[in-house]
Amino acid sequence: MSTNGDSVIVPSGNLGLANYPHGRLAPPPRRPDGTFAGVKDNGDGALVFDIHEQTLTTLHSIEVIIKHASGDRSGLESIIDATVFLTNMNAHYDGMNAVWNELYPDAETAPARTVIGVRELPSAKMIIEIKCIAVVTVEHQVGA
Repeated sequence: MSTNGDSVIVPSGNLGLANYPHGRLAPPPRRPDGTFAGVKDNGDGALVFDIHEQTLTTLHSIEVIIKHASGDRSGLESIIDATVFLTNMNAHYDGMNAVWNELYPDAETAPARTVIGVRELPSAKMIIEIKCIAVVTVEHQVGA
């Protein structure tokens, strides 16, 4: 495993014009039991979302990845840039910001951030996705 996850290279696939894999493995956004944090079925098939819980869970998952990659030397503080994707900017922006501001109470040390409204994410049960760049020092073999 490299510092940015397991690469996926299909032996029979076409190689890119530059050095990059066909894909990269990352933990799924759902729990091992198949459920998603921050979403409940209200009984009639309609989904009820909790942006606070989904934001916190998403950032916790990112922290787990960073800690694993750095041998527990780094965490969310090592993120230098984040792109947040929200499926409903009007409904979820303030809630996402509330969680963000709890985790990053000081703008001087918070990562740069962009928030983008999107039509949908890979699952209808996801209302937020976060892509980050973190700078960590790796002094061990990841996955070893």
